Amino acid sequence: MTFSYLIIKILLQYCLDNSAKSVVLMSYFGRPDGKKNMKYTLAPIAGRKVLR
Repeated sequence: MTFSYLIIKILLQYCLDNSAKSVVLMSYFGRPDGKKNMKYTLAPIAGRKVLR
């Protein structure tokens, strides 16, 4: 578990605990320098639940 994961989980939980109607996570789908780089792919986390 990384530090950034913990920060994101805490922020999302805070939003949900404080009556947020929804939480929208967004990402940019562009490619750095116009080239596909698997280092930046979102495939490993697609469909994964952040809060369990």
